[in-house]
Amino acid sequence: MSDTDYKLTKLLGLRPSIKRYMMYQQGCFVGGTVLCLAKDMAENNKSACVFIVYSEITTVTFHDPSSKGAIDGQLREVGLTFHLLKDVPGLILKNIEKAVVEAFQPLGISYYNSIFWVAHLGGPAILDHVEAKLSMNPHKMEATSHVLSKYSNMSSACPLRSVTL
Repeated sequence: MSDTDYKLTKLLGLRPSIKRYMMYQQGCFVGGTVLCLAKDMAENNKSACVFIVYSEITTVTFHDPSSKGAIDGQLREVGLTFHLLKDVPGLILKNIEKAVVEAFQPLGISYYNSIFWVAHLGGPAILDHVEAKLSMNPHKMEATSHVLSKYSNMSSACPLRSVTL
């Protein structure tokens, strides 16, 4: 375990016994995972105060065989660089509906405009394709689109930044 969390605890004057959760090497989805964890902690602990500190240190990309080469990361002297194939929006478009149905059907949700959306943005074509495929109102991805236009792709910090707007 890194001592960064301990140093931050001391810097902020918090008790060393304060509960801390670290998540490492979770990739682009960790921003949403952290928000779910924070929500659960706040709802299930009376008088809880939840503080999220986010530091991007690494990105690992996994893919299934049908998406090989779609997103390629290279560690270079300037840092981690990515190359996306032109068909990444198409791959997402092909699979998004099935993934969303599997996620929300057990909850009885089929009207996707009825829920709050914060997405890892990827790029404008990806957001546009998702909105169209799921028949979403244009404003549903407004916060995410704003983050993309102002900050570009912030990797896994995108959902956290989108929620703060």
